[in-house]
Amino acid sequence: MKQLNSRDLPLEMNTQLRPGDMVIAASEDGETVLLDLSRGEYYTLNATAGYIWRLICKGATPATIAQALSTECGIAIERGSADVQAVLGVLVDARLVYAGVP
Repeated sequence: MKQLNSRDLPLEMNTQLRPGDMVIAASEDGETVLLDLSRGEYYTLNATAGYIWRLICKGATPATIAQALSTECGIAIERGSADVQAVLGVLVDARLVYAGVP
């Protein structure tokens, strides 16, 4: 498992991702709230970022997330990739996402 930082961005498209061990999530009405138990910080994600988060929780790579987002939202894969990298940038900076498996 590797802690990511902004120097790692953009992430390689085949990097396996997973949420931090001390992060819990709850979703309701198209909004996802993350709580980092190690620091007591809350984060609110919009519907798109919440969708990306759920795929991260399944161990998806940026490539598979971008493809899923492209299909789900009917956007070009390039747009999906850019959106995924933008959300990952926020999650990486907040130390909510790791690369690899535990």
